[in-house]
Amino acid sequence: MFSYGCQPILIYPEPALKVILEFVCEESNRLANCGIYYSRQLYFKNGKIKSRFDLHRLMKDNPHFNALYSQVTQQTLTSVAESLKQGRIQASEALASLDVSDTSGFNRLESFFINSQAFAILPAIK
Repeated sequence: MFSYGCQPILIYPEPALKVILEFVCEESNRLANCGIYYSRQLYFKNGKIKSRFDLHRLMKDNPHFNALYSQVTQQTLTSVAESLKQGRIQASEALASLDVSDTSGFNRLESFFINSQAFAILPAIK
Protein backbone atom coordinates (compact mmCIF):
# COMPACT_ATOMS: atom_id res chain seq x y z
CA MET A 1 0.00 0.00 0.00
CA PHE A 2 1.29 3.41 -0.92
CA SER A 3 1.17 6.42 1.32
CA TYR A 4 0.64 9.77 -0.28
CA GLY A 5 2.16 12.98 0.96
CA CYS A 6 0.94 16.52 0.84
CA GLN A 7 2.90 19.49 -0.43
CA PRO A 8 2.16 22.79 1.29
CA ILE A 9 1.72 25.83 -0.89
CA LEU A 10 4.64 28.07 -0.01
CA ILE A 11 4.34 30.68 -2.75
CA TYR A 12 1.39 32.72 -3.86
CA PRO A 13 2.24 33.98 -7.35
CA GLU A 14 0.24 36.37 -9.45
CA PRO A 15 -2.16 34.69 -11.88
CA ALA A 16 0.06 35.24 -14.93
CA LEU A 17 3.11 33.78 -13.18
CA LYS A 18 1.05 30.90 -11.85
CA VAL A 19 0.05 29.91 -15.39
CA ILE A 20 3.69 29.95 -16.49
CA LEU A 21 4.84 27.91 -13.49
CA GLU A 22 2.11 25.33 -14.05
CA PHE A 23 3.05 25.04 -17.72
CA VAL A 24 6.75 24.55 -16.96
CA CYS A 25 6.01 21.97 -14.26
CA GLU A 26 3.57 20.05 -16.46
CA GLU A 27 5.95 19.97 -19.41
CA SER A 28 8.84 18.90 -17.19
CA ASN A 29 6.71 16.11 -15.72
CA ARG A 30 5.63 14.97 -19.18
CA LEU A 31 9.24 14.98 -20.35
CA ALA A 32 10.26 12.91 -17.32
CA ASN A 33 7.48 10.42 -18.08
CA CYS A 34 8.61 10.18 -21.71
CA GLY A 35 12.21 9.69 -20.60
CA ILE A 36 11.26 6.97 -18.14
CA TYR A 37 9.10 5.18 -20.69
CA TYR A 38 11.76 5.37 -23.41
CA SER A 39 14.53 4.24 -21.04
CA ARG A 40 12.49 1.31 -19.79
CA GLN A 41 11.67 0.20 -23.34
CA LEU A 42 15.34 0.32 -24.27
CA TYR A 43 16.23 -1.55 -21.08
CA PHE A 44 13.74 -4.32 -21.82
CA LYS A 45 14.98 -4.55 -25.41
CA ASN A 46 18.76 -4.30 -24.86
CA GLY A 47 19.22 -4.92 -21.15
CA LYS A 48 21.17 -1.66 -20.76
CA ILE A 49 20.30 1.65 -19.20
CA LYS A 50 21.04 4.69 -21.31
CA SER A 51 23.23 7.43 -19.87
CA ARG A 52 22.01 10.94 -19.33
CA PHE A 53 23.82 12.12 -22.45
CA ASP A 54 22.11 9.45 -24.53
CA LEU A 55 18.75 10.53 -23.13
CA HIS A 56 19.46 14.16 -24.01
CA ARG A 57 20.38 13.18 -27.56
CA LEU A 58 17.49 10.75 -28.05
CA MET A 59 14.80 13.03 -26.65
CA LYS A 60 15.81 16.24 -28.47
CA ASP A 61 12.96 15.87 -30.99
CA ASN A 62 10.34 15.38 -28.27
CA PRO A 63 7.78 18.24 -28.18
CA HIS A 64 8.04 18.46 -24.38
CA PHE A 65 11.82 18.78 -24.70
CA ASN A 66 11.42 21.65 -27.14
CA ALA A 67 8.81 23.44 -25.01
CA LEU A 68 11.32 24.23 -22.27
CA TYR A 69 14.73 25.81 -21.94
CA SER A 70 17.58 23.39 -22.57
CA GLN A 71 18.91 23.62 -19.00
CA VAL A 72 15.53 22.59 -17.61
CA THR A 73 15.20 19.65 -20.00
CA GLN A 74 18.74 18.49 -19.36
CA GLN A 75 18.25 18.60 -15.61
CA THR A 76 14.96 16.71 -15.89
CA LEU A 77 16.45 13.96 -18.06
CA THR A 78 19.58 13.80 -15.91
CA SER A 79 17.46 13.15 -12.82
CA VAL A 80 15.57 10.45 -14.75
CA ALA A 81 18.81 8.73 -15.79
CA GLU A 82 20.26 8.94 -12.27
CA SER A 83 17.14 7.54 -10.64
CA LEU A 84 16.95 4.64 -13.10
CA LYS A 85 20.63 3.88 -12.59
CA GLN A 86 20.18 3.95 -8.81
CA GLY A 87 17.11 1.72 -9.09
CA ARG A 88 19.10 -0.76 -11.16
CA ILE A 89 21.88 -0.80 -8.55
CA GLN A 90 19.40 -1.37 -5.73
CA ALA A 91 17.65 -4.13 -7.68
CA SER A 92 21.00 -5.82 -8.35
CA GLU A 93 21.92 -5.65 -4.67
CA ALA A 94 18.55 -7.03 -3.62
CA LEU A 95 18.82 -9.82 -6.17
CA ALA A 96 22.36 -10.68 -5.04
CA SER A 97 21.30 -10.88 -1.40
CA LEU A 98 18.31 -13.10 -2.18
CA ASP A 99 18.45 -16.61 -0.68
CA VAL A 100 16.43 -18.83 -3.01
CA SER A 101 15.69 -21.40 -0.32
CA ASP A 102 14.22 -18.75 1.99
CA THR A 103 10.72 -17.71 0.90
CA SER A 104 10.71 -14.73 3.25
CA GLY A 105 13.59 -13.28 1.20
CA PHE A 106 11.39 -13.43 -1.86
CA ASN A 107 8.65 -11.57 -0.02
CA ARG A 108 11.18 -8.89 0.99
CA LEU A 109 12.34 -8.59 -2.61
CA GLU A 110 8.77 -8.39 -3.84
CA SER A 111 7.94 -5.64 -1.35
CA PHE A 112 11.14 -3.84 -2.40
CA PHE A 113 9.97 -3.77 -6.00
CA ILE A 114 6.47 -2.67 -5.06
CA ASN A 115 7.64 0.08 -2.73
CA SER A 116 10.50 1.42 -4.86
CA GLN A 117 8.84 0.95 -8.26
CA ALA A 118 12.10 -0.50 -9.52
CA PHE A 119 12.48 -2.26 -12.85
CA ALA A 120 10.04 -5.00 -13.64
CA ILE A 121 12.46 -7.92 -13.49
CA LEU A 122 10.42 -9.57 -10.76
CA PRO A 123 8.54 -11.87 -13.21
CA ALA A 124 11.88 -13.10 -14.52
CA ILE A 125 12.86 -14.18 -11.01
CA LYS A 126 9.71 -16.20 -10.47
